[in-house]
Amino acid sequence: MRPITSDAKRLISEAVRKTRFKLATFLWSRRSERRRRHDAERIADTILRGRIPIASVYSTELYNRFPSLQFSTILPELRVGALTRTQLNFIASAALFDRRRLSAGDDPLSLGELENHLGNGVAEPPVISVVIPVYNNGEYLLGKCLSSLATNLLFSKMQIVIVDDCSDERCTREILSCLERRYQNIEVVSLTNGPSGSASVPRNVGMARAKAPWITFLDPDNSICARGFDRLLNHVNGSPQEIDFVSGYQVKVSETPGITALNAKRGVEVVPNPLNTMLKRSIFPTVSTQAALISTSLLRDSRIRFIDQATGQDTLFGWEVLAVSKNTMFVDDTWLLYFAERRGSVSNASNQEFLSRLYKRDFFLARFACEYGLGEALNTSGRLPDIERYEQSGAVGKALAMKLRKSYQQLLGIELESCTSPTI
Repeated sequence: MRPITSDAKRLISEAVRKTRFKLATFLWSRRSERRRRHDAERIADTILRGRIPIASVYSTELYNRFPSLQFSTILPELRVGALTRTQLNFIASAALFDRRRLSAGDDPLSLGELENHLGNGVAEPPVISVVIPVYNNGEYLLGKCLSSLATNLLFSKMQIVIVDDCSDERCTREILSCLERRYQNIEVVSLTNGPSGSASVPRNVGMARAKAPWITFLDPDNSICARGFDRLLNHVNGSPQEIDFVSGYQVKVSETPGITALNAKRGVEVVPNPLNTMLKRSIFPTVSTQAALISTSLLRDSRIRFIDQATGQDTLFGWEVLAVSKNTMFVDDTWLLYFAERRGSVSNASNQEFLSRLYKRDFFLARFACEYGLGEALNTSGRLPDIERYEQSGAVGKALAMKLRKSYQQLLGIELESCTSPTI
């Protein structure tokens, strides 16, 4: 029998991970209404008894109903006995809100009770700054984001900058207040000019406050895989090249799951000067900026910021980082769990608002391509704006299409045609 190569093992492992998740989702969707109701009741009973709720199946319905719920199918290593004390504290605190909602409706929670569940944390000189934008999703912050950060041995060496985008939900404000009091490495920044409606503003504010040599961005309702940032930093420290950007990939968790931004074909791949070796060769990859570590000095020296009020700003931000990076590393052992279809997400916007945000992204894409001499590469990459999408969206869309055509002609000398199919 031929030995199994490391590449084959990786592909098999990846296939198993995908299949297990799809199978679990499929089984949930095929369950009868009675069985589904029974599952939800069992989860609720677990929470009411003060235990950590773990489900063997995923569904959007369960995710939205129980912010503290953990899914063992997409986190195979998840075992209550294996949880760190800090991770357990965060999940238990999220379950506290679920339990109160199940037993007493929306009655206010005792802050003393919350603080007892949260525990406390010390701070060491920071190695990684984690920027988290928050707007009315404090329970997910506890049950998904912070609990995943707590799996890392580096947790006490993280400067966690939570930027509150004017939350008006009482429980979120209470959670943030308690977190800042109990954890020395958590800093809460409260914006005051009303909700921005975009993660870009709080991310940029958090970026300006970063003190560590490495920075990353994590949304409150997403999770990094267990010890993900430990692994990323180990990869960087173990590389003979000077790395200024390391990125994993993303697992979209929804009723139709998928994997994106998996750019490493063999474990770890280093791309020197990605501006010349990727972008100028018409390779515009989707890169994860959440399952990632970026040199803080690289961002500041290059003055890279997230575009406010733009759809797909993460993708363009990733390309801007690639354009200034000296050595980018892609890995296949660290991933982001991106939970799609959360109720109340700012990603769900009206058609006119979406068009306006799409236009802003496409306009800044032209400016980016002009700045780095990427007009020809962009033209042949399949990443041009979909003008037809604008033109089929009424008077507003047609007006935006005309403005885009003019911008691309003036900046890049490109005539935008219909029937393009961008994949940004």
